[in-house]
Amino acid sequence: CLHCRTHLSKSEKDSWLCHTCENHIIIHATLFCSVCGARLPENKKICHKSSSYLLAAATKYDGPIRSIIRQLKYYGWPSLAGKIGKYLEKYIKTSGFSAKNYIVVPIPLHAEKLKERGFNQAELLSVEIARILNLKMNKDVLVRNKKTSAQAELKDYEKRKNNIAGAFEVKNPEQISGKNLILVDDVFTSGATMNEAVRVLRKAGARKIVAFVIAKTR
Repeated sequence: CLHCRTHLSKSEKDSWLCHTCENHIIIHATLFCSVCGARLPENKKICHKSSSYLLAAATKYDGPIRSIIRQLKYYGWPSLAGKIGKYLEKYIKTSGFSAKNYIVVPIPLHAEKLKERGFNQAELLSVEIARILNLKMNKDVLVRNKKTSAQAELKDYEKRKNNIAGAFEVKNPEQISGKNLILVDDVFTSGATMNEAVRVLRKAGARKIVAFVIAKTR
């Protein structure tokens, strides 16, 4: 098992988690406010109505899901994106989230980080989300032109905000001007990365934006 390290039975091997750990993953049933993290029962803004995007987070970043994400990102298991896709699909059904006329856009990696890792986990997840919702994906419109320190290494929000400032650029803004976007990443922690990406996309003319992640920390 990727989380508790017990031996898997024959019926568990395809899932990479034992039944006990699998059952500990609780799928959320709503979207969330991107500012305060409040649940949005009808998937509409009810608190911070001036916020620039809504947050869709399938589950909480702890336990087995944390182990899966770390295995995907840091130990080179891109095949796990398919398993994560099943959680995303369950979340979409449970929350009643629908998105017609949206374009799926992954948070990009810097070219050096992409070369080092070999894949962009946000792009793999974008493929799953685009498939589930039957939407088009544009992986080239948002680019990362600044190499930054890993956000996970910075605990203070201001440091994260300063670290990511100016990191993104929109190429061919006419491709997203006036369009609704689903912006995809793996984990939502402080929101600094999403906030900066949304700011740049909004400036380029994007309309509604939903930030979509596997898990959130708060």
